[in-house]
Amino acid sequence: MDRWIEVAGNGSRWLYQAEIKNWGAHSFNGRTLPSSATDEAVRAHRIDRWRLQWDDATQMFRAKECQKVVVRMKPPSDLTGLPVRALLAFWDALHPRGDPEPLFDVAVTSAAFASVTVFSASTYLRTLTADYVDLPMPAVAARIAWLSRLVSPRGA
Repeated sequence: MDRWIEVAGNGSRWLYQAEIKNWGAHSFNGRTLPSSATDEAVRAHRIDRWRLQWDDATQMFRAKECQKVVVRMKPPSDLTGLPVRALLAFWDALHPRGDPEPLFDVAVTSAAFASVTVFSASTYLRTLTADYVDLPMPAVAARIAWLSRLVSPRGA
């Protein structure tokens, strides 16, 4: 599991135990989807990518790396009273019907969860109209400094 995400909305709070798959166009089995693709091409891509990940017969994700999202984890001690839901986030654009819906639920065969919420980052980013996306990443500078200590500069 990659992280815990606390959510508040409509007067309630819950935790997502989140598994994040950074698989994209340039990863194994990846496929590019041009930003200029037609709506129909994007819809077909979403369906194709969903079928690659999902098995209708078992009502479960095909890859073991995705199946672990339905194994209930122990939440952080300061958040133990909150209900826990499963979230599987993909970088790729995917949806069972090809819809431009970036966040949706799918029923799963699991003793721990009745459903998994799926987030498609690519689908979400295609809904944005801004010229750029501001991503606050306060730990990046520290990570780059740490990596720089591990890797010597060229020619040194």
